[in-house]
Amino acid sequence: MGRIIYVSPSGTGRGTSPSDPMDAAVGIPGVRGGGTVRLLDGDYHTAYVVRSLTATVEAADGHTPQVLRPPTGPAGVTVTVPPLTSITIEQATAADLVVAAAIPGITILLESGTYTATDLTPAANVTIKSAPGHHAAIVGNVVLSSAGCTLRDIEVRNTSTARTSLRPTSVSVLAADCSVLNCLLFDGGVALFASGTGLTYRGCVTNGQGYQAGDGSDRGHGHSAYIQNHTATSRQTIADNIFGPGYRWSMHAYSQTPGNLTKMDWLRNTAWGAGELTANPHETYTALLAGVAAADYTLSDNYLYNHWLQTKFGSETSDLISGSGGRIDGVYGYRAAGAYGSYWTNTTWVSPVCDPGTLGVYVHANAHEAGRANITVFNPNDLSSTTADCTGIIGASDPWYLYDGFNPLAGPVSSGTGPTVTVPMTGLTCRTPAGVAAPTHPCPKFGAFVVRSTATWAAP
Repeated sequence: MGRIIYVSPSGTGRGTSPSDPMDAAVGIPGVRGGGTVRLLDGDYHTAYVVRSLTATVEAADGHTPQVLRPPTGPAGVTVTVPPLTSITIEQATAADLVVAAAIPGITILLESGTYTATDLTPAANVTIKSAPGHHAAIVGNVVLSSAGCTLRDIEVRNTSTARTSLRPTSVSVLAADCSVLNCLLFDGGVALFASGTGLTYRGCVTNGQGYQAGDGSDRGHGHSAYIQNHTATSRQTIADNIFGPGYRWSMHAYSQTPGNLTKMDWLRNTAWGAGELTANPHETYTALLAGVAAADYTLSDNYLYNHWLQTKFGSETSDLISGSGGRIDGVYGYRAAGAYGSYWTNTTWVSPVCDPGTLGVYVHANAHEAGRANITVFNPNDLSSTTADCTGIIGASDPWYLYDGFNPLAGPVSSGTGPTVTVPMTGLTCRTPAGVAAPTHPCPKFGAFVVRSTATWAAP
């Protein structure tokens, strides 16, 4: 029987015991004929090649090494490693993201940094998220075309400054039962498009989506959420998102195919800035929820500023309001003077209901992160600040940090301890989208905020 060598990704010892592991980069390729390499816990990224003609590579007793690329070697080499269930990837090994995403059922934790990926297409039931305490950004776009995938606590952004041609959608959800949770979706053509049934799109912040086609004479293109429900075997939930400035509509559900607009729940979303980035503002400043045979939907407790809610589109014969089994209530908002509805004929417009003379502060807890909530403020009297009661979300001695939903990565705009959150309504600036100037912030009249327990924008 040959020598037994214990290794780990960060080992520095002689490999004679689990307490003295050798570096895997030395021990695996260097094992001699008939020897055995036993892998301790850790993430093994490198595709090591065993040089010996005969050897065994296996997990050490009581250990579950996460091996992204199993070692290889001659025919006499036996490799037995457990299936990969999770792995942590750092920016220095960003190329591993594509490799790992092809493994069904894996959980991928990304450390802080940027990861370039065009049309990143995970296998079924893959979860991709920032590692705890980290904020990772995928530069490119993600296509969820296999069922059961989750994208969570991740930024997805497009860095191209070209704004006169088609841009990829940040996240496309084409398969069933996928979730996009607490993500930042910046500067894509559309922030999120979904046709897969069972969608959960929740707790996200969008900004800078869309483009101005041609020489600027065309309308703006691109939405914060473009939702259809193909097959409609399960409900879709679009909830607790902050839809920031872009080139076209914010909340957008539209289809000319019967059956694609059903079993949708739009709940507690906040929207401002649809059309703020376009040079040709017709058909903007709206949330469009319309199409053929819309039915079995809920539109409840959404907050729109300087928006209309459009529920019928052009010459379509079906109106969302008169659809079967639908419910619209609690649409809060304020619309400044101006008629943008005249561009389309046979169009039903619903003006959001909110007394323009009344302060409104609305708090909704995040379903996927303790101590986190969205705060929406209507401030018609131009108060310089107000407060939000987060009792039940933030404990009496718990710290909190408030982020501007229109510029979340700029750092906290206030901080403190306990359930009463101070909300500044002046001195705020919008995020600058790629290739276009930042729009004017709607403060002090309106604001959308995220309160969290973390002093930096990082995964819990």
